[in-house]
Amino acid sequence: MERPIAIVHYGESTADAPAIASVLRHDGLSCDVTPVAGREAFHRRLHEHDVDLVLAEHAPPTVDGPGAVRLAHEVRPDLPCISLLRAPNDPLEAAFFSAGAIDVVVAQREARLSRAVRRALREASERVARARA
Repeated sequence: MERPIAIVHYGESTADAPAIASVLRHDGLSCDVTPVAGREAFHRRLHEHDVDLVLAEHAPPTVDGPGAVRLAHEVRPDLPCISLLRAPNDPLEAAFFSAGAIDVVVAQREARLSRAVRRALREASERVARARA
């Protein structure tokens, strides 16, 4: 049996993680979503635990989402990151993509989250396989 997908949710509120996990599980993804608040806790989590995916929010001034994506790639360049936005925001979406996010999911379109997670993990796996070849 495969282990659940280890997801770190970097955001302003730890209360969102159970809802995110519920959406993903409802769509057939076995996952553990760990909420992390604060840059130091996020950094520690990336170093001390197996992490398969980062879901990063942006809630200034306390949560710098694009900065979290950059930090994740400094620690683990191969780690897929998806941005979670509460509302569409083209400049912020561009900032996330520029930082290295693989996708952006807007809260009103949470049905896209499972597809985005599957795609991000598949693409990360393909990159690892190509690097090994």
